[in-house]
Amino acid sequence: MTTNPVNLSILGKRMQLGHVVSDLEAALEYWTRIMRVGPFVVLDTAVGDRQFFHRGQLSPVDFSIAISYIGDVMIELIKPINSAPSPYSEFLGSGREGLHHIGLWPADFEQTCAALAQSGFKEVSSIRRSDGASFEERAKPDLRRDSLAGRSFS
Repeated sequence: MTTNPVNLSILGKRMQLGHVVSDLEAALEYWTRIMRVGPFVVLDTAVGDRQFFHRGQLSPVDFSIAISYIGDVMIELIKPINSAPSPYSEFLGSGREGLHHIGLWPADFEQTCAALAQSGFKEVSSIRRSDGASFEERAKPDLRRDSLAGRSFS
């Protein structure tokens, strides 16, 4: 496959900093007391009735999230609550914790996904709603750490 550089303007506005954590309560304490961000809205289970696919396979993953904002940028804290395959459990399993992804909001989601694919990025995970809307995480296989782009829907 020939890869082309990504036109960064199609990625859209940076709107989310997603952090994977092993201890949600400790992370909330840190972000509210030390970083002075908050209050956070906490969802004990975040997948709901959506389907989560990881590396092409349907996964029964579930995770808790906590969300707050710094201006227009969402701070998302993600804590896996089961051991099902996910980018979050992979991240923690590799000994990492903290900033996991930067969420972007492209004007044309399908066009952006196609451009990323043409540039060599592969879908790592997606969350799909019954109406077809989705959030995807993509990574360039030759990069040591995942480089992610996606669009989230509430």
